[in-house]
Amino acid sequence: MGFAIPSNEVLNVADQIIRTGHALHPALGIEGIDLSSIPSGYLPGNIPVNYGVYVESVDSANAKSAGLRTGDVIISIDGKTIQSIADLRTELFTLKPGETVPVVVYRGIQKKTLHVKIGSEESPNTTASGASSQNQSAGSSGQNPFSSGGGSVMPDPFNSTSPFGY
Repeated sequence: MGFAIPSNEVLNVADQIIRTGHALHPALGIEGIDLSSIPSGYLPGNIPVNYGVYVESVDSANAKSAGLRTGDVIISIDGKTIQSIADLRTELFTLKPGETVPVVVYRGIQKKTLHVKIGSEESPNTTASGASSQNQSAGSSGQNPFSSGGGSVMPDPFNSTSPFGY
């Protein structure tokens, strides 16, 4: 699977990193998984769709105050159909932090439209220790290059929890 990042988004993120040392990413403030990846025996039997993002937890005040709950299934954001976490991430990156957008969810068999203010999440500052990543070799230390003990603050790609949220 490949992901393409629009050039205007690359320029925006690069500009933020150059100016501040980090980038802000739009975030819904949830942890979720593809509904299709949940074995049928573990799903509540009353969800009328087989696609979307199952909300495992709601972490942001904006999402909570809009009424988003654990167990909801997100099927649309800002009028765009959401089939998977990848779709949700793609659509979030078209939005700006502070925007309020309609989020359509199923809560059991009931379809609801919630209006959620998009939050932001700061990317890790990979230069927080002042050490250049070029001066460190992951293979030479024997440490996990994604752990904070290596002098670098990087997201762990093997951790199922996204460092940027959704």
